[in-house]
Amino acid sequence: MNTPIDPFGSPDRGALHEQLTVLADEVAPADLRDRVLASSRRATVRRRSLLATSAAVAVAAVVAGVAWAGVPAAHREQVPPAATVPVPGSGAAFDDGPYVPGGTRYLSYDGRVKLAMGGAFEAVKTEFTPPGAVCGVAVSPDRARISYVTPGNGDLIVADLDGSHPRVLHTGVSCAGGDGPVWLTAPQRILVRQLAGGPRMAVDPVSGQIGETPLKDVTGYLARSPRGLHTAYRSGNEIVVLRSEGPEVVHRVTPAGVDGNGGFSVQAVTDDGRRVVIGPAGTAAEPVRTGTRLIDTATGQEVDLPAALGFPAGAEVAAIQPANRDHLLVQMVSDAGCDLYLLDAGNRVVDHRSEPAEVRAATLLPPA
Repeated sequence: MNTPIDPFGSPDRGALHEQLTVLADEVAPADLRDRVLASSRRATVRRRSLLATSAAVAVAAVVAGVAWAGVPAAHREQVPPAATVPVPGSGAAFDDGPYVPGGTRYLSYDGRVKLAMGGAFEAVKTEFTPPGAVCGVAVSPDRARISYVTPGNGDLIVADLDGSHPRVLHTGVSCAGGDGPVWLTAPQRILVRQLAGGPRMAVDPVSGQIGETPLKDVTGYLARSPRGLHTAYRSGNEIVVLRSEGPEVVHRVTPAGVDGNGGFSVQAVTDDGRRVVIGPAGTAAEPVRTGTRLIDTATGQEVDLPAALGFPAGAEVAAIQPANRDHLLVQMVSDAGCDLYLLDAGNRVVDHRSEPAEVRAATLLPPA
């Protein structure tokens, strides 16, 4: 694998590098189905970390010349809800903005976007159902629109959040691994790369107009913070954090436990730029959509999430996503079930929910 180069680094580092959900992607449908059907706690954690949309499978199938035969149905795990855990802290509720405005979203294996709503997640509704095989499904920062890419010709489509009024903004767009479309903020644009490669471009979601971006030479996984105050990506073995979209570098650190062989992918960054979420590096067969390790960007050390926070005994982190005000959503999987915790900027639990059964086989999306 070629080592990406930081375009904003010193001259001796060269020129060109990486982005928001890693390398190329060819997913074997049979293998992915086996992973979805696995029922053990560890398999659940791994599945949540590695599951991509059906679109990623479709694009890989087209690129590889493999016939697309449809998407296997998502497995609904019949796991009893976890017992309520006493929650310390201020009691800020999931449905009290600006923590998790409007509820928590999930991406199903079949490409549907589901919204869990209410103080106890008592209601789940499907917000978006893809019109067919799509990839790179993403919700806009203002939660008003959704974007996705169609396989084959790589049409970048933007629609209302429910999928109505779809418009093709651009064609020949890649959603392979970390080169998939990424929404940017202030103003809202969509960062894309062409199927043929080349620099990234910023597409206006209303006019479709193409513009340049300081992130044009960043390749692979790239993450923006909830309000777009920071952007993070991997450069070699380092995490690079930019102010807004750059070019100012505010942090550059090697995460603990990285030896240059296994690698990692940058999946998320908090608005203050002090914590970055990393996941596996991914492969052509396993694009990554979330991470499970929280890294302090000042020291490079992993931030522990101790059992004292009230997590169930034996629980494992399945996903970490930043929320507004430097809060974190932490998804925990245990023998008892699947739970979602809201942590404040000091890593204290301020709220807790047991996830509805309808979303336990889905991937947690970052709060838009």
